[in-house]
Amino acid sequence: MSGQHGGEAADRGGAARAGHRSIAQRLSSPTGGVLLVVAIVGLLVAGTTSAALQRRDPAYESTQALLIDQPRALAAAPSGDLIAKLASLRIKYVSLLRSDAVIDPAAEESGLPAGVVAGSVRAAAPPESLLIVVVGRSDEPEVATEVAASVAGSLQRYLAAEQERLGVPAEDQITLTPLRDASPAGKVEPTVSRSVSLGVVGGLVAAALVYLVLGLSSAATRRSTLFR
Repeated sequence: MSGQHGGEAADRGGAARAGHRSIAQRLSSPTGGVLLVVAIVGLLVAGTTSAALQRRDPAYESTQALLIDQPRALAAAPSGDLIAKLASLRIKYVSLLRSDAVIDPAAEESGLPAGVVAGSVRAAAPPESLLIVVVGRSDEPEVATEVAASVAGSLQRYLAAEQERLGVPAEDQITLTPLRDASPAGKVEPTVSRSVSLGVVGGLVAAALVYLVLGLSSAATRRSTLFR
């Protein structure tokens, strides 16, 4: 009985050694060597890229949501055409967001240079809504919040002044109403998940390029040997 167990143990040991030899043989073959180099390069590039992305300066974003409205008209006779008109008007005011007429008053209110304000703000008009979302972005959270709040306020004042110049009665005017104060700025970059994802992509691309180069080099060497 003990001889049988001893034989089984010996068989297992032999199989393990054979497996180790098989792996070593595969790695020492030309194809195995190429794959090993490709794997090492891919891992190194992925790790280096992820680490570099994590060391970038942080970026923070704050948002201010504005509701476009025409209270009297909507209260008197709400209709799809009126809602569609308000939704399309958002595009006009989003496109004016970085104009001097909006940026200069926002810069004066915030105490920031106009160029900084213009370069730190963007806006979107989400589909199927009556919202304009103003986004402030900066490497300082306080600046991001100040930019979002000051530009949103300036856009509100621009709309009111425009309608006054056109002689639109106050009760018929379109309004931009903030749904809340500008949100506290949150960190959006760099994030670990994004850094790792981009690092993996970079590693895969580098590995593919190395595999292609080594494969072409190996093919050229084989052709050269055949024609000697």
